Amino acid sequence: MSDAEVKAVTDFWREQEPEPPYDPGVLSTSGDGDDGENGEFAWLARLSEDELTPRAAELVQLTGKASTSMMQTKLKVGFNRASRIIDELEQVGIVGPQDPRNPAVPRAVYGPENWLKGPDDADSL
Repeated sequence: MSDAEVKAVTDFWREQEPEPPYDPGVLSTSGDGDDGENGEFAWLARLSEDELTPRAAELVQLTGKASTSMMQTKLKVGFNRASRIIDELEQVGIVGPQDPRNPAVPRAVYGPENWLKGPDDADSL
């Protein structure tokens, strides 16, 4: 098939429907409000410094694991940012502290009863 034939076919398709029907809900993140896909962590969007922290919290809850290397690969961020996100998750009680005797082990993941959803939940963050 020549380039001219490919162009003719694609031009014909574009004439049929000039603008594809995109669903904007597919790309929306739930950090904006309480009714998103990870609305369970909408409170975290208000407390955290990084906009990826609510997504990271959802990822941790779904997989049951929390490690810097997992954050790097799943969220496509560098080591420093992934480390800061893990530290934020630790501050609000979603993950446990790093084991100083074996830092290669993923951190413990805590349930909702341990989460600090606001400044009233703890003496200091």
